[in-house]
Amino acid sequence: MTLAFFFAMGLVLWIGCNKVIAGQFSVGTLTTFLAFMTILQMPVRQIGLMVNGFARAYTCGSRLFGLLDQDITIRDASTARPLEIGEGTLRFDNVSFAYPGTGN
Repeated sequence: MTLAFFFAMGLVLWIGCNKVIAGQFSVGTLTTFLAFMTILQMPVRQIGLMVNGFARAYTCGSRLFGLLDQDITIRDASTARPLEIGEGTLRFDNVSFAYPGTGN
């Protein structure tokens, strides 16, 4: 995108300078046109980045939905019963954690 912008600026300068020399443009008109091109450069670049982002999102979404659409290979046993959730508490006594090599 940057190479295309610099190529376009060079082309505008080449043609614009020829028009200024021929008296068809003023230096101010050429400067204004170059300023507008510079101002419009960033929004055009951001549109390109957005299109790229949409393409990546579409590809990632296709992969994700491909995974979600796969058949389940793990099945419940024919003798499986529903899990009964009862009242109770969970208590941790004398539990600690440390990464290896860091001490406590």
